[in-house]
Amino acid sequence: MTVGFSRMTGLLHWDDFQKTLAWRMIQNRILANAEKAAQSGFASLPSRERAYMGYLGIGGQRAEDLGRFFATHGQTLDGVKVANTEAWGDDAISAAARRAFRAAINKDVDSIIVTKGLGDVPLFASTPVGRALLQFKSFAIASNQRVLIRGLQEDKTRLVGGIVGMATIGSFIYALKQLEAGRELSDNPGTWAMEGPDRSGIFAVGFELNNALEKLGVPGLYAGASALFPNASQKAPASRYATRSVVGGLLGPTYELASDATSLAGLAVANAKGAVTGNAPGMTEGDVATVRRLTPFASLPYWRWLIDGFLVPEAKEAVRR
Repeated sequence: MTVGFSRMTGLLHWDDFQKTLAWRMIQNRILANAEKAAQSGFASLPSRERAYMGYLGIGGQRAEDLGRFFATHGQTLDGVKVANTEAWGDDAISAAARRAFRAAINKDVDSIIVTKGLGDVPLFASTPVGRALLQFKSFAIASNQRVLIRGLQEDKTRLVGGIVGMATIGSFIYALKQLEAGRELSDNPGTWAMEGPDRSGIFAVGFELNNALEKLGVPGLYAGASALFPNASQKAPASRYATRSVVGGLLGPTYELASDATSLAGLAVANAKGAVTGNAPGMTEGDVATVRRLTPFASLPYWRWLIDGFLVPEAKEAVRR
């Protein structure tokens, strides 16, 4: 079901599309630097580009080798540089240059389109308990490593520009998700100021901790930012945690599933006993919300509007009566 869900969301196809675009841009940048290095020496590159090539593991001699291979075997199609690595040959220098070039592209693509690597999560995450606690949290940890920590090493202007751009996109995603879920957009600027960075993923670890604590009732970033505008809505917590229970917010979906399943099992037993004694407790609106969380694939956009917009409100109205 997990594999099927990932495919049904379209996320795999979207990632492939984005990685293809990133791969083209990265290849073009590396080859442009390598071409200049081969012609004028690695030292002729701007300091920022030398640092970039060093980050990818392509130092002075290796960069010059790549430039020579590109000059011999590569081509430029409509302004896009293509390496044609298959034609570089099989000798030791060619094989080493080809491995370094492909590894550099993979490294940068997996940083731009955040992809968890072996060194991005703690060893605890590979244990049975760690996998349960950190389920769906690996992106946040990897994003902290690949986006935030790397960004802090970039020029300050580029870092601030990146944060502003990503936060703007995050705010747009927040608006789309609210509309898709049938929830009202907040009229509080403080909420928007938090939703943007939260949705962007650049401060992923910090917001994951903050959102879990706010779900527990601890005042956090959202509560503080919203309080700056007392005349606006003070709804909390973060929209990403709107449908999660307290257990799910703190311990993750595995424990939330166990808690919800146990809760419904207890309700079933209580109603079975009540059918005999004539004192069945019935369902509450909270039980309807629990059933909603346990419904497979209920968060998929193309039928979530039906479940959250029609079925759940009707069910809650029925239990109120």
